Amino acid sequence: MSKGGTKSDEIVSIISDTHDNIYMINKAVKRLNELGVNLVLHAGDYISPFTVQYFKPLEAKLIGVYGNNCAERETLMRMFSEVGFELKGFFA
Repeated sequence: MSKGGTKSDEIVSIISDTHDNIYMINKAVKRLNELGVNLVLHAGDYISPFTVQYFKPLEAKLIGVYGNNCAERETLMRMFSEVGFELKGFFA
């Protein structure tokens, strides 16, 4: 174990502001899977709930928060839950 109690081979990625950009979401998911990332933290601004389906092929655990531009927050929360990801609401 490394300092902080995590495995030394754990890879964490931070992303944000995907803004309904399906092309870039698909590209990011593919690259994160290639790198063997274990945990993805999304700092918000997915924008619309329909984008959640494009994160579904992600092999890592995904934990996110709302951004300042997220619409339909209840639907976004439900869709995240349906695909097995966590959406924690607002960060601050």
